[in-house]
Amino acid sequence: MSEAKRWLLPALFVLTAGLHVYLAVTLGQPRPTSPFQDVNVYSELAQNIWRDGVPLTRVAERTYPPGYPLVLAPTFSIEDNSLRYAVTYGLHSVLLSLSLLLLLPLLSEALSRKKAWLAITALQFVAGATFAQLHAQSEALFTPLIVATTGVAWLAWARPSARRFVLVGALAGYCLTTRRLGIVVPIALLMVLGLQLMADAEGRRTRLKWLLFAGLGIGLGLLPDLAAMLLRKTMVVPYRGYATGYAEATGKALTDLSNGWLFLQTGARQIAYLGMTTLAAPAFLAAIVVRTPREQRPPEPLQATAAFVGLAALGGAALTTLHIVRHIFNLSPVEGYSVYPRYLDPFEIPLIALGIASAVWLLNRRARVAELLLALAALGLLAGAWYRSRAGRLASVARLEQLGWGDVGVWAFGLVTLGVIGFAYALWRSGRYGTLGTILLAVILSWTLSFHVPKRWVERGISTARDSAFLGAEALTKAPTAPLCVVVPKRGRRSYYEPAFRTDHPVWFVRPKGVKACIDAHPDAFVVSRPNDKYPGRDGTKVVAKDGRWRVRLGADVGKTPPKKKKKKKKKRKKKK
Repeated sequence: MSEAKRWLLPALFVLTAGLHVYLAVTLGQPRPTSPFQDVNVYSELAQNIWRDGVPLTRVAERTYPPGYPLVLAPTFSIEDNSLRYAVTYGLHSVLLSLSLLLLLPLLSEALSRKKAWLAITALQFVAGATFAQLHAQSEALFTPLIVATTGVAWLAWARPSARRFVLVGALAGYCLTTRRLGIVVPIALLMVLGLQLMADAEGRRTRLKWLLFAGLGIGLGLLPDLAAMLLRKTMVVPYRGYATGYAEATGKALTDLSNGWLFLQTGARQIAYLGMTTLAAPAFLAAIVVRTPREQRPPEPLQATAAFVGLAALGGAALTTLHIVRHIFNLSPVEGYSVYPRYLDPFEIPLIALGIASAVWLLNRRARVAELLLALAALGLLAGAWYRSRAGRLASVARLEQLGWGDVGVWAFGLVTLGVIGFAYALWRSGRYGTLGTILLAVILSWTLSFHVPKRWVERGISTARDSAFLGAEALTKAPTAPLCVVVPKRGRRSYYEPAFRTDHPVWFVRPKGVKACIDAHPDAFVVSRPNDKYPGRDGTKVVAKDGRWRVRLGADVGKTPPKKKKKKKKKRKKKK
């Protein structure tokens, strides 16, 4: 191959990575559209890390692990708010593209170097990963982390070294530092290494070293989380009562038949969803791990990595199921949602990549996978309908009814799953499943399942967010970069995020007693408060802007004008007759 041709495919990858960045920057919101979105919490955490080095919140009571805010923090060196979010979305896309490069050795082994380059080029545009890049939330980092962990795990098993096992452990640990759902990643890694240790009597010493090096890496990946816990003096848990809530939900499912059926159906929906969005990849991973002939085992790197990704995805589906049934049984009197794609989409790219690699090996040995595909199809039928899809790509039954497909909606989950499985089986029978074309079909299918989402994102991209009216007042527009000291009496109400992260005004959230310190540090600041929230110096100070929910006063005037004393009315004495 000539020098020019050798660089053609990497150049194509870079070009499409640039296109992906452009799409993310174009479609991503230039500011939060609601004060109640998680993006506000992540933005406050990142801002506080950048300013004070402390991952704490002053507004939201529910906080999140520090992994993603640490990555987001440097963007707060950018003063232009819209540009900051554009850079954030671009950074998400760049991290995804870089992580995909780590899958190149794995796919080169399964396909060829040329096809591997084309494969990772196509995988950049898987729908779930693309949508994740459009949110300033932890999924945007969690997705490339799992992809990178998968690639490094294959390298560690293919070319064992202490450095590689420490690195894969560190990536797995940082998955947990980024999202609490990420606990499944280090657990899956340790499980596979532990099973290898028990199965290999002759190489037990070497296997033990691998396990210890991976454990060391996991510890390194958890260091930022440990630091955050020490600063907060408590464990960083987004939802209160995680363990007890999950235990209670499981207990209700085991002691009541109807609850147990709902529990079973919810779990089936999550696994069927993973099968639908990855062209039945879980069936091929299961085949490579448990259904291979005894006389000829698959290469250890392929089998171990397939087991790792399969266990992590299965664990993610299990925790998602527990989260959903906990919501239905314990927290909400109304019917909950059926499937949570946002929690499952980060596993999409690793599943597709390992599904292809596994299928290539299985096809060459003419292995049987029909039974496993049938089992995955049965889960789709067991899943029934999806009535609500939270933060996801699937249209709800209500949405299908709007489109005139209401009768189909009740059976949609099973029908779509059967269609995908049937299509995958037809490809398998033709001997074409384990090819580059399969990856392209998987990408196309991922967008087909998300057909209603691009239109919604484009509409949101050209619409205006719900901003506070006072932000357009003359006093503030004349000083577009003046700081805002937002008075927050106590943590717990996200509505106080409303003035923040929507304009170029830098925001400081302060308690009532901290208003004076904020004004002293920023003499040109405005003090923003709710009408009924009091702070020293408020009374008697002129309001320069207001709307139904907020009052704005010039910081330099606060406390300078003494409050007017109310005159006591003299009571008129009644004249005696």
